[in-house]
Amino acid sequence: MASPHRIILCDDEERIRNSLSGLLRDHGYEVVSVPNGSECLKTLAREGFDLVILDIIMPDMDGIEVLARIKEKYKDTEVIMITGYPDKEKAIATFRLAAYDFIEKPFESKEILNVVVHCLRQHDLRREVEDKTRELAEAEEKYRDIYDNALDMYQTLDRNGIITECNQASVDETGYSREEMIGRPVYRFYSEESREAFLREFPGAYTKKRAGIERKLITKDGRAMDVMIDVTPILDKGGNQVGLRLIMRDITSRKQAENTLQYLKEYNETIVASLPAALLVLDKDLNIKLVNRAYQDIQGVEYEDVVGKNIKKVFPDRLLKEGGLLRAFEEVMETEETRSLQRVKHTSPHQQEKILNLTVSGVRLGEREGSLILVIEDVTERARATEELKRKNEELETFVYTVSHDLKSPIISMHGFSSILLKEYQERLGEEGKGYIERIKENARHMEVLISDLLALSRLGRTVSSFEDVSSLKIAKRACSNFKQRLEEGRVDVSIGDNLPTIHCDEDRTYKVFENLVSNAIKFMGDTEKPMIEVGYEEKGRFHQFFVRDNGIGIDPKYHRRVFEIFQQLKKVEHSEGTGIGLVIVERIVRNHGGRVWVESEEGEGATFYISVPKEHPHDPEGPPAS
Repeated sequence: MASPHRIILCDDEERIRNSLSGLLRDHGYEVVSVPNGSECLKTLAREGFDLVILDIIMPDMDGIEVLARIKEKYKDTEVIMITGYPDKEKAIATFRLAAYDFIEKPFESKEILNVVVHCLRQHDLRREVEDKTRELAEAEEKYRDIYDNALDMYQTLDRNGIITECNQASVDETGYSREEMIGRPVYRFYSEESREAFLREFPGAYTKKRAGIERKLITKDGRAMDVMIDVTPILDKGGNQVGLRLIMRDITSRKQAENTLQYLKEYNETIVASLPAALLVLDKDLNIKLVNRAYQDIQGVEYEDVVGKNIKKVFPDRLLKEGGLLRAFEEVMETEETRSLQRVKHTSPHQQEKILNLTVSGVRLGEREGSLILVIEDVTERARATEELKRKNEELETFVYTVSHDLKSPIISMHGFSSILLKEYQERLGEEGKGYIERIKENARHMEVLISDLLALSRLGRTVSSFEDVSSLKIAKRACSNFKQRLEEGRVDVSIGDNLPTIHCDEDRTYKVFENLVSNAIKFMGDTEKPMIEVGYEEKGRFHQFFVRDNGIGIDPKYHRRVFEIFQQLKKVEHSEGTGIGLVIVERIVRNHGGRVWVESEEGEGATFYISVPKEHPHDPEGPPAS
């Protein structure tokens, strides 16, 4: 029974690791779950694995870097990339680094299972082909050595086909001694089929010189040997034929190699035919040399309808020119680098509009003229689902905005009327009544803050950011000064690094980030003896990296992701003035700037919140560096 496939699941979200690990184990896979890229590489170094399922955005090392290292050291290990923040350039980078697939979160169990099954199936097929190829190479080397170092077999026959002489090679190759061969008909050492062929042709067909006759010898130990025979008639002085001279070469290895190569050819054709994506092979003139079954099924055409034709006669101009396919072919032929075209619209012969991902690559076999490989993936359903999800999210944001806005007026009224009651009727209310009114005011105030935060969060998806060059030092100082009274009351020592640079950002929203993080640090300060908050900056190549550090109560690592989820507060502070939305707003603003935010903390040891954003512009294609 074959061993189960071994998979490493690398994702910094524990929830994802747990659910996906359970799913894969339920389907018979052996899974090792790790939280970051460093652990992934360490695990790979210790043991062998068939597949790595790898998150792109992780705190210590991003998935692209991990993928590059895996492909550098463990070329036989397949990699499937997953991400919750889809990015076209990252998708292209993963395919350039030979990742098998790129899957967006959230994904259905069936979707990820299908990708894993197909990936491992192709992995096994490729490994089997490599093993067969290696075995073939070893066999060819063995038989090539025999051919290069052994002498041909020589035999002399009389006019009746009786062996009168043979050389040592005949003895060595057949296993018969000279005495056993000389004096016997040559056909006695042939297979039954070759014997019948010889008797049909002898002697008439042997009166002239002949070359390349294929026969099968049976050696003394019963082994069949394919031989190539050259025949030369022996003539006496009068020109009369008195016998034959045979030169025989062992071609067993060649015949086996031909059979094996034919098997591999059919085997590879079967693999190509079974690929789920449509595949076409073209020559340099863009003539179609091969298409697989998936292409025939998708287009509703037969093999003979397209093979041999130029792709310009088969594909519509809109796909070739407007879709950029012709340009991709030209670039691949010039650079020999793979080109990908994402979400190309195409109308099929059945007038159905489809959305396609196209990948063009070049293949060269030795000195032969190279071929172009075109892989077509139909992502219509995936694209529609993405658009539907986007529409639903927009509807949800509009709903939140509307509800929050409509609730604000009655909450303000509750707060105002409660204040009037306390002022005008406090003698009638009594102490218990005043207590109730105070509770109403406090809850109304908390609800007002919550609604304001919800409105702020919904506006992030409804308004366009305005980017300009501003001083991050100025923003940080303004954010801290907003809490001057609370900082003085809590005797909190605040330091702001003087190296905070000028950055290209949305000033108001960047202020909101620092304001929320400083507020969060104050809230999490606890009973620290010498409370401290530090706002700093670290140079990270093409990225700005800021941090807000405190020495408060800290956060258990298992809650590091939870603090960025809406309405999530830690138990130690859940009764504070917070609403559980502040860090969600921070994460959304930073993401809209093309960056990411994360926390590093241990319980009781304070917390450091990091912000990483690109220097050049807010949507850098390669994403922020790992922490």
